[in-house]
Amino acid sequence: TVTVKDTAGLSSTATQTVTASAVSNLVGNPGFETNTNGWNAGGRAGVTVTRVSGAHSGTSAAAITNTNSSAVTECTLNDSPNWVASTTPGTYVGSLWLRADTAGAQIKVRFREYTSSGGSVSSASVTVNLTTSWQLVQVSYPVTHTGDNIDFSAYTSNSPQGVCFYADDVSITRS
Repeated sequence: TVTVKDTAGLSSTATQTVTASAVSNLVGNPGFETNTNGWNAGGRAGVTVTRVSGAHSGTSAAAITNTNSSAVTECTLNDSPNWVASTTPGTYVGSLWLRADTAGAQIKVRFREYTSSGGSVSSASVTVNLTTSWQLVQVSYPVTHTGDNIDFSAYTSNSPQGVCFYADDVSITRS
């Protein structure tokens, strides 16, 4: 309810009902607090996803590590199975907190939409340089189809042996 009064002392009141709803995180294991269920290395040989201390919030984060002793590779954190298994129209926003032990590597955060039969629809991504401090990275993706699924991932390319990056507090929302 809003009441407005003018300089002559006359007033008018208007009332409007507003409904607020909480934005729900579609990720079932966003903080890696107890395990890494729902996440994998995207099929990359020699790449692991493990829980470690030193989180952005809580007690644990995910470490994505290249365990290959002589090969550089793509290090991937991939939702599996996809947290968004059946789309509804709207804009999906994926966000996660990222950091690395050494600054400078580029990381790509990406949504890819697939039909229920597995055909590729489209994708959206953002690329940033990793730092040694936690940084929030977000990507938005508009969906117009109902019933598709969305793959969400973050990855570095040409990563040498060792921890490629850390991730925590992952979120996928739809508005």
